[in-house]
Amino acid sequence: MKASRLGGILALISCGATLLVVPEVRCAFGLDSLGQCPASKPSSYSGSPWTSQRFIADADLQGVPTEIVRLMRNEIYARHGYVFSSEDLVQYFSGQPWYQPNPAFSEDQLSAVERANIARLQRHERR
Repeated sequence: MKASRLGGILALISCGATLLVVPEVRCAFGLDSLGQCPASKPSSYSGSPWTSQRFIADADLQGVPTEIVRLMRNEIYARHGYVFSSEDLVQYFSGQPWYQPNPAFSEDQLSAVERANIARLQRHERR
């Protein structure tokens, strides 16, 4: 099976016959082999609520892809209702049952642990 783009349409084709035609999804991490956007349904990321409870250690980030580190960092904000402008983050966090957008979000709502972890994750992303 292969994916083919036809002017904003993603068509999955097998043996010369079109099996499925869906609108093309713009995705920060690229479409996976099933034509799904990992940002809206990441297979290797299931959330990190612990990032609000304890400091992140080097071992916690060993071998973690940058895309997942980005989700971890933004999850800290999302748990406080940060309203995202990046489309992939809007899609991903809107799909989380716990996410409640809060237009009144303020960085003052973040704990010292969360602020330190955000800084740690940002440093890791820049590597």
